[in-house]
Amino acid sequence: MPQDATITAFRSGAYEFTNLKHTDETYRDKAVRIIDLLRRHDTVRDFIGGRPCRITLHLRTTETPADVIDRGEAGVDINLASYYFEKYDIGHIMGMLAHEIGLHPLASRNTNIPDEEEMFAGVPLAVPGLTDLRTPRTMNTEGAGQADHIMAAFPSSTRHGIYRDIVVSMAGILRQDAAAGVEGAQPRDVTDLIDCYLMDLASIAVTNDHRMNAATEPGHTAKVFNAYKQALLARLPADSPLRALVPSDKSMFGVINDFRRIGTYLAINNRGDSIQETDPT
Repeated sequence: MPQDATITAFRSGAYEFTNLKHTDETYRDKAVRIIDLLRRHDTVRDFIGGRPCRITLHLRTTETPADVIDRGEAGVDINLASYYFEKYDIGHIMGMLAHEIGLHPLASRNTNIPDEEEMFAGVPLAVPGLTDLRTPRTMNTEGAGQADHIMAAFPSSTRHGIYRDIVVSMAGILRQDAAAGVEGAQPRDVTDLIDCYLMDLASIAVTNDHRMNAATEPGHTAKVFNAYKQALLARLPADSPLRALVPSDKSMFGVINDFRRIGTYLAINNRGDSIQETDPT
C-alpha cells in the first residue's frame, strides 16, 4: 500500500472492519450484523473484553479462508477472505469466526489444555464414524496441518468442548433473532452455522487437517459429519429448539456440492469487491 494512501475503518465499539467498503450498503449491513452477533455472545465478549477486535478482508484464493492472531492487550486480529464475507450467508460466516476465535485463542486460554494436549501429542485418535472400517481411521497431531485442529476434532478434549459450546451459544442467538423477526435473520442461519461447524470437524478428522483432501473422500467425510452431528444432538436437551434446526444427515453428494460451491466462489467474481480502495491523502 502506498504510504500516502488512507483507509477509513468501519468501527463499532471495540470491533472494527479495518478495510471494509462501507459505502456499499449491503456490505455495511452485513458487517453491522456480524459485529452485533460477536458483541452479544457472552463468551466471545468476555474474551475480547475492551480490547480491539479487528477484522481485515483479503483477496484470497488458495490460502485459508481465515486466520487469527491474539496480540494480547493490543487486541485480536482476524483475517478473512473477501469471497467468504461477500458470498456466504451469516450462518457460515459466524461458523468461521467461531472457529477462528473459539477454537484458537479463546480455547487456548484454558489452563488445562497444555498438559492435556501434550498427553495426546502423537497419539492416534479414532475418527468418529470410521471406527467400523476393516482398518479404522485415525487422526494424529503428528503430521497434521495444525495440532490444535486435531485436538478440536477429538470429542473428549477440552478444546473440542469449548469450540462446541461457543457454536451452540451462537446458534441460540441466531435462533432468537429469527424468532423475534430481526431484519434479515432466518432459521436457516442456525442450520448453516451448525453445518459449517460439522463440516469443519469432519474435514479435519478425515484428512488429518489437510482439509481440501476431504473432497477426494466424500463418502467418508459424510459419515464423519453425521457422527459428529449425532454427538452434538446427544448434548442438546430434549426440549432444545435448536434440535429442529440441526442440518439433515450429509450424503456424499452433499459433500461434493459443498466443495463445488467453494470452488465456484473462488473462481467466479472473486475480485475483493468488499475491500475498500485506498484514497490519496
